[in-house]
Amino acid sequence: MFGLGLRLGAAGRRRFSPRVLFANGELGAWFDPSDLSSMFQDLAGSVPAVVGGPVSRINDKSGRGFHAGQATTARPVLRQDSGGRFYLEFDGVDDRLLTAAMALDQPWDRVSAVRQTGWTSGRRIFAGASGTAGALQQAGASPGLALFDGAVATANSGAAVGNAAVLFERHSGAGSLLGVNNLAAVSGNPGTGAANGVSVGADAGGANPAAFHFYGLCVVKAVLSAAQLAALKGFLAGKAGVAL
Repeated sequence: MFGLGLRLGAAGRRRFSPRVLFANGELGAWFDPSDLSSMFQDLAGSVPAVVGGPVSRINDKSGRGFHAGQATTARPVLRQDSGGRFYLEFDGVDDRLLTAAMALDQPWDRVSAVRQTGWTSGRRIFAGASGTAGALQQAGASPGLALFDGAVATANSGAAVGNAAVLFERHSGAGSLLGVNNLAAVSGNPGTGAANGVSVGADAGGANPAAFHFYGLCVVKAVLSAAQLAALKGFLAGKAGVAL
């Protein structure tokens, strides 16, 4: 792990790699749509992804091997925004990508960069690769987001529809947190259910699909330090063009 002396300015963000968060064998995954070499049109990983085409597989860059994929036509599309940044477009109809099973018993942290492009209460931006624990879902009133590990809680309305945002989740029972960008995180208890991997875009079976742009994600079976969170937020903010 890196120390507290890490510079967190622009130069520091360029040097930081989320892979250092897995240096001691921590469980988790890191997905980065800006790395075109990590994405493929087919689940086998033999046909490179192209802008405007479907993505059936995105490789896990953490080194842990939890690649996310989808064998059916319910796949996101690789896009490039006006600033040249790459993202995956989840249409809110049926798109999703699933990792293999991983035992994310609490506590664990996840940081992502997304842009909500639609909002319907109950839709899942993330969920477990089986079951629904480990979810980040649209809940309450637009544009609210909440955690779900057996109960809906820890609601936060800071990520406006149409604006890219960096989202921080800590799944830890009564100590759970949900933050947007560098604003104060909201606390609450979404339950204590363990997540079994990650489904991006909907429940593992395809129910409750959400409409959003996906710029990246890092999930770690750990409680990250303040310095680690700051570096990871800064890294993902750069992927989505968010000013922190």
